[in-house]
Amino acid sequence: NRDLQEDKIPVFDAYDTVRSCLELAAVIVETSELNRERIAGRLEEGFLDATTLMEYLIKKGVPMRTGHETVGTLVALCEKEGKRLAELSLEQFQQACAQIEQDVYDILGVKNAIQAFVSEGSGGPGPVSEQVKLWRERIAARQTES
Repeated sequence: NRDLQEDKIPVFDAYDTVRSCLELAAVIVETSELNRERIAGRLEEGFLDATTLMEYLIKKGVPMRTGHETVGTLVALCEKEGKRLAELSLEQFQQACAQIEQDVYDILGVKNAIQAFVSEGSGGPGPVSEQVKLWRERIAARQTES
């Protein structure tokens, strides 16, 4: 059709769908209650710091593929021994990769791993605070426009 009315129908449908989803998401977020203690406990049970360990190895000059294999080996060792990465001995780390030094313990554990998330869009405290600030400013600006 020359006036492009027929191709606009899917655009308006998509808009309506996204708007409905956002309205529902707002209600869900407003009424949600988080059990912070349980969340914190569950985080410690996993291997959130495995990603941080991988980044540590890359900074030490370990090729990504080798680092990935090393982290996999160390996680498997932890699962076998019922430990977390931070509970492994320096000797166990160095058996897996000679470049690992005592400073590895500075990046292990959930709190340290989260602090290490500093890139834009990551879940670290700094980037999240920046996003919260940005969106509060945008919302405030939008409310003053209305």
